[in-house]
Amino acid sequence: MARNAYTKTWGDVTRQVAQHVRKTVTKIDHEAKIAQGVNEGLRLALSETLAQLKPGDRFIIPGVGTFHVAKRGPKRNYNPSTGQIEMLPERTKIVFKATSPIIENVVKSTFKDVEAA
Repeated sequence: MARNAYTKTWGDVTRQVAQHVRKTVTKIDHEAKIAQGVNEGLRLALSETLAQLKPGDRFIIPGVGTFHVAKRGPKRNYNPSTGQIEMLPERTKIVFKATSPIIENVVKSTFKDVEAA
């Protein structure tokens, strides 16, 4: 059978597919490394910022939510091995409150299957 410029063999097709897959995987790997670096940078910046918050301070990320420091009062703790009740001291805790659009999206995605039933 004579081959012209437009005829492709199975080997030609598989080579082209393999080449396309290699390029795509390389691009995805590169984008994943960039995303990982951005994610790590954001995590570090956020943890540093939150570490500097004092009780009553707020840190707002527009469109995402608000972080604030809250005091938690002393807590009673029962130790089952000794039978004693201890008082744990008060402590501070970082609290996050998401914005309404974020909450709505989470609720929609969580209950999407329930609504369909």
